[in-house]
Amino acid sequence: MAVPRGVHQAGVDTAPQAHATFAALDLHDDTDHDGLRRMMRILSGDAARLMRGEAALADSDPSPNSRARRRG
Repeated sequence: MAVPRGVHQAGVDTAPQAHATFAALDLHDDTDHDGLRRMMRILSGDAARLMRGEAALADSDPSPNSRARRRG
């Protein structure tokens, strides 16, 4: 599994946040250990990219200002 980069894992050395989001996953009965591991690697990589201000792998519009341009 990907190891967080830097001195501390994100959130360890920062002030507590006011809000949090949690996710629960229902897996198909035929999901095996390797499939779950692959999915978690993708999610971990996406989290690392988002913390760096980059787009997630499946983002169809990865430009950082795309949402602002659509509003204005």
